[in-house]
Amino acid sequence: MKAMWLAVFLIASCRSNSEPVSVEAQGCAESATIRQADTCHYDALLATDPADPAAALMHAQQIGDPIIQGAAILKWVQIHNRQIQADEGRKLCRLLGDRERTACERRLYSAHLQR
Repeated sequence: MKAMWLAVFLIASCRSNSEPVSVEAQGCAESATIRQADTCHYDALLATDPADPAAALMHAQQIGDPIIQGAAILKWVQIHNRQIQADEGRKLCRLLGDRERTACERRLYSAHLQR
């Protein structure tokens, strides 16, 4: 009986990862796997215009993997730190853990020191 449930569980979990859904057609939320959705939101965040911080925050919040989320936010702040308002940047930085939040805020507040 246990073997049957294990087989059903394995088949169900393999099935969900092996049937890709078109990310372009369905959007990031409709991605086949969580990792694909996180990668889609990562790419969407990096492509977000700094004039639209609400969209940047939305994409950052949708990333479930803390490693991918941290990398995306830090990269976006690094690229756009001279173009974003401090309050909007802080909202993004607050999504991160202590160490990453500190690094994010340093990048945000030291825009004048970067080339």
